[in-house]
Parts: sequence; structure tokens; C-alpha cells
Amino acid sequence: MKAPRALQLRVLAELITELTLLARYRYAEGESADRMLEVNDAIHRVAGHLQHIVDPGAPLVASRAVGLIEQMGHLPDQARSRIAGLL
Repeated sequence: MKAPRALQLRVLAELITELTLLARYRYAEGESADRMLEVNDAIHRVAGHLQHIVDPGAPLVASRAVGLIEQMGHLPDQARSRIAGLL
């Protein structure tokens, strides 16, 4: 599947937003540093994907798509469904 670049950027922005909300929730709930670092790492990875997709010459390769799906695994079901619905 090849999604238009604008859609790819929107999905990444939504994913970063949801991960940020999750990080804030975990911080407010006083969860362990490991759990908060897990979300921070996911945000870092997704932001890295964003850096590559902003380049018009960079294709969305299968390995990048797999990496994004892995990071979506951190989100609650409702957030995952909403983002998947964009596709």
C-alpha cells in the first residue's frame, strides 16, 4: 500500500500526539520511570520516521511501516482505531 505523503504526515502527527497524551497520563499517574521512558522512546522513533517522510524523495518502505505499527502498539485501542481509520 502506498499512501499519499500528506496522509503519511497526518498519521505521524496523530501518532505523536497520542503518544504525548499517553506520556502525560503516565506521568500524572506516577508510573515507573521505565514505563515513561518506553513512551518517550516511541515518540523518538516516530519523530525519526517523520524526519524521513518529510523528504519527498524518501519512500515509505515496508520496514518503516512495520516500525510505525510497532509504536502504535503503545496506544490504547481507541487511539489505534482512530489512527487506523485515517488510512
